[in-house]
Amino acid sequence: ATLAGEVCFAQNEASSVMRFVESGEFKYILARESNSIENTTYKIHPGDYISEPALWTDWDHCGLLLALVDSITLNVHAEMFAKVTLSSEKSRMMSMSYARRMIWYLNRQDTLTDIMNPWINELAAYGSQRGVNELHVAFISHYKQEAGTEAVLILQDLSKMILENHDHPGCELHVPVFLDTENLVDLRTLKGHVQRSSNMIVLLTPGLLTRAWCLVEIATAVNNDINIVPVQLERPGATFKFPEEDFYYRLREGHHLSPEAMELVAREGITVEELEEAVRQVFLHIALPFSPHKSATIRKAELEDIMKRCAY
Repeated sequence: ATLAGEVCFAQNEASSVMRFVESGEFKYILARESNSIENTTYKIHPGDYISEPALWTDWDHCGLLLALVDSITLNVHAEMFAKVTLSSEKSRMMSMSYARRMIWYLNRQDTLTDIMNPWINELAAYGSQRGVNELHVAFISHYKQEAGTEAVLILQDLSKMILENHDHPGCELHVPVFLDTENLVDLRTLKGHVQRSSNMIVLLTPGLLTRAWCLVEIATAVNNDINIVPVQLERPGATFKFPEEDFYYRLREGHHLSPEAMELVAREGITVEELEEAVRQVFLHIALPFSPHKSATIRKAELEDIMKRCAY
């Protein structure tokens, strides 16, 4: 029981408890980071629940909860909840599925709150539509003529690794690894697939930086703060020359790409300055090797290294 006027929790306090309001009334004050924005206040009534994310992730309260009258809450502790949900395989799989959707949703919110009630319909829609069907762990950017076979090999092996690992957050995704030659239906949606990916794997081959669409993909990823994982193909004829200042000069002056390619890049809303910055960002990361002609054991180890660099 909570007495009238008692503070149940305050902002930034760590929480491992979800509360269901059985009786009484509470006031929840969501604190804003900026002093110029007024705090938001909610009235919490019987049937409402508070701090559900505490069951699924490390959680600090985002605001203050105050009892307006004598009230009773039913408290669910994360540790006990985990023991119950892990007691059978069915409940384990169901809870893991829900938890993944919850984390996807939380990671894409501008403002977090302890009050989940207004989110629940959006969360359900996000999980069943966008969350499962449209998000990707990784997008593979490549020059098909030079790396088409290797891109398909990486796609198949990484997808298998993700889908067979039930502890991986991306194991329920419809397309965990996106490759345009295999998954793209409409070219107009290409940038959207990049934006809905957590990582971009860039296959470095000699002609990669001459392809307008590859450059559009890279610039879109950098502009959306997507993690870049450059991968260098270890096979004859695929040696990639890392760009030096002369390359960036020719790119800025319009001498690197053809007029048609420059027009395509501009049509996609990307400036030459953004293009240069995006390419520079790619090579701030150390390139990982992938050796398609070496043994399966070596390829597996290289793919595991690539997967480790893919944040999700």
